[in-house]
Amino acid sequence: MPASGVPMLGNDRAGCCVWATFLHYIQLATLYVSGTLIQPTEAECFDAYRSTGWDGVPGSPSDQGTVVAGPGGALEYWTKTGIMCAGQRNFLSNAVVVEHANLDQLRQALTLGPVLGGAFVRDDDVSSTFMWNAGTSPIAGGHEFLILGHETLSSGKTYYDIETWDGEWRFSDDWALSQLDEAAMILDPAFFGPSGLDPADVDMATIAAASAAIAA
Repeated sequence: MPASGVPMLGNDRAGCCVWATFLHYIQLATLYVSGTLIQPTEAECFDAYRSTGWDGVPGSPSDQGTVVAGPGGALEYWTKTGIMCAGQRNFLSNAVVVEHANLDQLRQALTLGPVLGGAFVRDDDVSSTFMWNAGTSPIAGGHEFLILGHETLSSGKTYYDIETWDGEWRFSDDWALSQLDEAAMILDPAFFGPSGLDPADVDMATIAAASAAIAA
Protein backbone atom coordinates (compact mmCIF):
# COMPACT_ATOMS: atom_id res chain seq x y z
CA MET A 1 0.00 0.00 0.00
CA PRO A 2 1.23 3.55 -0.66
CA ALA A 3 2.12 5.37 2.56
CA SER A 4 -0.53 7.96 1.65
CA GLY A 5 -3.23 5.32 1.22
CA VAL A 6 -5.30 5.02 -1.94
CA PRO A 7 -7.53 7.74 -3.40
CA MET A 8 -11.29 7.71 -2.72
CA LEU A 9 -11.95 8.37 -6.42
CA GLY A 10 -15.36 9.89 -5.73
CA ASN A 11 -16.84 6.77 -4.13
CA ASP A 12 -17.86 8.82 -1.11
CA ARG A 13 -20.25 10.74 -3.39
CA ALA A 14 -21.20 8.38 -6.23
CA GLY A 15 -21.78 4.64 -6.63
CA CYS A 16 -18.58 4.13 -8.64
CA CYS A 17 -17.10 1.45 -6.34
CA VAL A 18 -16.57 -1.05 -9.18
CA TRP A 19 -14.48 1.36 -11.22
CA ALA A 20 -12.65 2.65 -8.15
CA THR A 21 -11.73 -0.95 -7.31
CA PHE A 22 -10.41 -1.54 -10.83
CA LEU A 23 -8.25 1.59 -10.63
CA HIS A 24 -7.02 0.68 -7.16
CA TYR A 25 -5.98 -2.72 -8.51
CA ILE A 26 -3.94 -1.17 -11.33
CA GLN A 27 -2.35 1.30 -8.91
CA LEU A 28 -1.42 -1.33 -6.31
CA ALA A 29 -0.26 -3.91 -8.86
CA THR A 30 2.01 -1.36 -10.52
CA LEU A 31 3.47 -0.30 -7.18
CA TYR A 32 3.94 -3.90 -6.02
CA VAL A 33 5.62 -5.07 -9.21
CA SER A 34 7.73 -2.05 -10.19
CA GLY A 35 7.90 0.19 -7.13
CA THR A 36 6.39 3.01 -9.20
CA LEU A 37 3.49 4.89 -7.62
CA ILE A 38 0.88 6.03 -10.15
CA GLN A 39 -2.18 8.05 -9.19
CA PRO A 40 -5.56 7.36 -10.81
CA THR A 41 -7.92 10.32 -10.71
CA GLU A 42 -11.53 10.87 -9.80
CA ALA A 43 -12.14 12.12 -13.34
CA GLU A 44 -10.89 8.81 -14.77
CA CYS A 45 -13.13 6.87 -12.38
CA PHE A 46 -16.18 8.97 -13.25
CA ASP A 47 -15.49 8.71 -17.00
CA ALA A 48 -15.46 4.90 -16.74
CA TYR A 49 -18.64 4.92 -14.63
CA ARG A 50 -20.41 6.95 -17.33
CA SER A 51 -20.15 3.88 -19.59
CA THR A 52 -23.06 2.43 -17.55
CA GLY A 53 -25.35 5.29 -18.54
CA TRP A 54 -24.67 7.37 -15.42
CA ASP A 55 -25.31 11.03 -16.13
CA GLY A 56 -22.33 12.21 -14.08
CA VAL A 57 -24.42 13.60 -11.21
CA PRO A 58 -23.83 11.85 -7.85
CA GLY A 59 -27.09 10.70 -6.33
CA SER A 60 -29.11 11.09 -9.53
CA PRO A 61 -31.57 8.38 -10.63
CA SER A 62 -28.92 7.00 -13.01
CA ASP A 63 -26.39 6.58 -10.16
CA GLN A 64 -27.24 2.91 -9.71
CA GLY A 65 -23.83 1.19 -9.52
CA THR A 66 -22.38 -1.27 -12.01
CA VAL A 67 -22.87 -4.93 -12.95
CA VAL A 68 -19.44 -6.61 -12.76
CA ALA A 69 -19.62 -9.98 -14.56
CA GLY A 70 -21.53 -11.28 -17.55
CA PRO A 71 -22.34 -9.78 -20.97
CA GLY A 72 -22.17 -5.99 -20.90
CA GLY A 73 -20.59 -6.00 -17.44
CA ALA A 74 -17.65 -3.97 -16.23
CA LEU A 75 -15.16 -6.83 -16.69
CA GLU A 76 -16.13 -7.11 -20.35
CA TYR A 77 -15.73 -3.33 -20.75
CA TRP A 78 -12.29 -3.42 -19.10
CA THR A 79 -11.25 -6.23 -21.46
CA LYS A 80 -12.61 -4.79 -24.71
CA THR A 81 -12.46 -1.02 -24.23
CA GLY A 82 -9.94 -0.61 -21.43
CA ILE A 83 -9.99 1.97 -18.66
CA MET A 84 -7.79 5.02 -18.21
CA CYS A 85 -5.54 5.00 -15.13
CA ALA A 86 -3.01 7.76 -14.49
CA GLY A 87 -3.24 8.80 -18.13
CA GLN A 88 -2.66 5.33 -19.59
CA ARG A 89 -5.29 2.93 -20.95
CA ASN A 90 -5.21 -0.46 -19.22
CA PHE A 91 -6.71 -3.59 -20.77
CA LEU A 92 -7.65 -6.69 -18.81
CA SER A 93 -6.44 -9.93 -20.41
CA ASN A 94 -8.97 -12.26 -18.80
CA ALA A 95 -11.23 -12.79 -15.81
CA VAL A 96 -12.85 -15.84 -14.24
CA VAL A 97 -15.59 -16.09 -11.64
CA VAL A 98 -14.73 -17.68 -8.29
CA GLU A 99 -17.34 -19.48 -6.18
CA HIS A 100 -17.63 -16.86 -3.47
CA ALA A 101 -19.33 -19.26 -1.04
CA ASN A 102 -16.47 -21.76 -1.39
CA LEU A 103 -13.86 -20.26 0.90
CA ASP A 104 -11.30 -22.94 0.07
CA GLN A 105 -11.55 -21.90 -3.58
CA LEU A 106 -11.34 -18.22 -2.64
CA ARG A 107 -8.16 -18.84 -0.63
CA GLN A 108 -6.72 -20.87 -3.52
CA ALA A 109 -7.47 -18.01 -5.90
CA LEU A 110 -5.69 -15.57 -3.59
CA THR A 111 -2.45 -17.54 -3.95
CA LEU A 112 -2.42 -16.36 -7.58
CA GLY A 113 -3.05 -12.67 -6.90
CA PRO A 114 -5.71 -10.21 -5.73
CA VAL A 115 -9.39 -11.08 -6.19
CA LEU A 116 -12.28 -8.71 -6.86
CA GLY A 117 -15.02 -9.07 -4.27
CA GLY A 118 -18.59 -7.84 -4.12
CA ALA A 119 -20.95 -7.92 -1.15
CA PHE A 120 -23.94 -6.37 0.53
CA VAL A 121 -22.39 -4.31 3.31
CA ARG A 122 -24.25 -3.44 6.49
CA ASP A 123 -24.40 -0.17 8.41
CA ASP A 124 -21.93 -1.63 10.93
CA ASP A 125 -19.44 -2.28 8.13
CA VAL A 126 -19.70 1.28 6.82
CA SER A 127 -19.15 2.77 10.28
CA SER A 128 -16.32 0.36 11.15
CA THR A 129 -12.75 1.61 11.19
CA PHE A 130 -11.15 -1.74 10.29
CA MET A 131 -12.98 -5.04 10.90
CA TRP A 132 -16.11 -6.31 9.16
CA ASN A 133 -17.82 -9.02 11.21
CA ALA A 134 -21.05 -10.85 10.44
CA GLY A 135 -23.90 -8.87 11.94
CA THR A 136 -27.56 -8.03 11.79
CA SER A 137 -27.58 -4.27 11.24
CA PRO A 138 -29.51 -3.00 8.18
CA ILE A 139 -28.01 -3.48 4.71
CA ALA A 140 -26.43 -0.23 3.52
CA GLY A 141 -26.03 -1.35 -0.11
CA GLY A 142 -23.90 -3.27 -2.54
CA HIS A 143 -20.17 -2.64 -2.64
CA GLU A 144 -17.12 -3.77 -4.64
CA PHE A 145 -13.61 -4.03 -3.18
CA LEU A 146 -10.24 -5.68 -3.70
CA ILE A 147 -9.32 -8.76 -1.64
CA LEU A 148 -5.53 -8.78 -1.22
CA GLY A 149 -4.83 -11.86 0.89
CA HIS A 150 -5.82 -13.85 3.94
CA GLU A 151 -4.50 -15.03 7.31
CA THR A 152 -5.60 -18.16 9.16
CA LEU A 153 -5.00 -18.03 12.90
CA SER A 154 -4.17 -20.93 15.20
CA SER A 155 -7.84 -20.96 16.22
CA GLY A 156 -8.69 -21.95 12.64
CA LYS A 157 -10.49 -18.69 11.93
CA THR A 158 -9.52 -16.93 8.71
CA TYR A 159 -9.45 -13.20 8.07
CA TYR A 160 -9.23 -11.55 4.66
CA ASP A 161 -7.38 -8.31 3.95
CA ILE A 162 -9.15 -5.91 1.62
CA GLU A 163 -8.59 -2.49 0.11
CA THR A 164 -11.57 -0.19 -0.34
CA TRP A 165 -12.59 3.44 -0.13
CA ASP A 166 -9.31 5.10 0.91
CA GLY A 167 -7.54 2.43 2.95
CA GLU A 168 -7.38 -1.10 4.33
CA TRP A 169 -10.06 -3.19 6.04
CA ARG A 170 -10.49 -6.82 7.06
CA PHE A 171 -13.42 -9.25 7.10
CA SER A 172 -13.91 -12.58 8.85
CA ASP A 173 -14.78 -15.90 7.23
CA ASP A 174 -18.20 -15.65 8.94
CA TRP A 175 -18.74 -12.32 7.21
CA ALA A 176 -17.70 -13.82 3.88
CA LEU A 177 -20.23 -16.63 4.16
CA SER A 178 -23.07 -14.33 5.15
CA GLN A 179 -22.46 -11.28 2.96
CA LEU A 180 -20.02 -11.95 0.12
CA ASP A 181 -22.01 -11.95 -3.11
CA GLU A 182 -19.45 -12.39 -5.90
CA ALA A 183 -15.74 -12.84 -6.54
CA ALA A 184 -13.59 -12.79 -9.67
CA MET A 185 -9.95 -13.46 -10.48
CA ILE A 186 -8.42 -11.06 -12.98
CA LEU A 187 -5.43 -11.36 -15.29
CA ASP A 188 -3.83 -8.00 -16.02
CA PRO A 189 -0.39 -7.24 -17.52
CA ALA A 190 0.09 -4.66 -14.73
CA PHE A 191 0.77 -7.55 -12.31
CA PHE A 192 3.69 -8.82 -14.41
CA GLY A 193 7.17 -7.29 -14.59
CA PRO A 194 9.37 -6.66 -17.65
CA SER A 195 10.47 -10.31 -17.60
CA GLY A 196 6.85 -11.44 -17.97
CA LEU A 197 6.74 -12.85 -14.44
CA ASP A 198 4.54 -11.88 -11.52
CA PRO A 199 6.02 -11.16 -8.04
CA ALA A 200 6.06 -14.93 -7.35
CA ASP A 201 8.08 -15.49 -10.57
CA VAL A 202 5.16 -17.15 -12.37
CA ASP A 203 4.33 -16.28 -15.98
CA MET A 204 0.96 -15.16 -17.31
CA ALA A 205 0.20 -18.40 -19.17
CA THR A 206 0.66 -20.45 -16.00
CA ILE A 207 -1.57 -18.09 -14.01
CA ALA A 208 -4.20 -18.20 -16.74
CA ALA A 209 -4.21 -22.01 -16.72
CA ALA A 210 -4.42 -22.13 -12.92
CA SER A 211 -7.27 -19.60 -12.95
CA ALA A 212 -9.20 -21.66 -15.48
CA ALA A 213 -8.67 -24.79 -13.40
CA ILE A 214 -10.03 -23.11 -10.28
CA ALA A 215 -13.03 -21.76 -12.19
CA ALA A 216 -13.74 -25.21 -13.62
